[in-house]
Amino acid sequence: QLDFSEKYALVSDGGSSRIKYFAAGSGIVKAAPSTIKFPEPDVEFKLEAAQLAMILRTASVLKASDLSITGDGAALRVVVSDKKNDTSNAYDVAIGDTGATFKVNLKVENLKMLPGDYDVAISKKKISRFRSTAGDLTYYVAVESDSEF
Repeated sequence: QLDFSEKYALVSDGGSSRIKYFAAGSGIVKAAPSTIKFPEPDVEFKLEAAQLAMILRTASVLKASDLSITGDGAALRVVVSDKKNDTSNAYDVAIGDTGATFKVNLKVENLKMLPGDYDVAISKKKISRFRSTAGDLTYYVAVESDSEF
């Protein structure tokens, strides 16, 4: 059951439990831009649904907060770890080939995506784009400032 007041919404099961959600002030909520002009990508690759699922599952099991996408001039790899802890457990998987050398860091918590195959593009301007190959679905994920191109 939902009950709305001017300052909050009350959600209840009609019985003994309820949750009160207060409205945020208009200055707190920022609207997303209506369009995003993605810059020219510096790195592009395909991330298959099975790879994404394994990366997210492993990150959860390892309690890892960071995902690094690396290129050494030959292999394109994904490493899931806690980059602040040199002795943390890590998952490392090859996902393709690249002629570039780079290390792009993302936060695992920012990868809450629907399962599926994605065309991934990453720009030196600190933004990445995950575009679904199955439909009209695109995620933009901030690249961490310590990334190297």
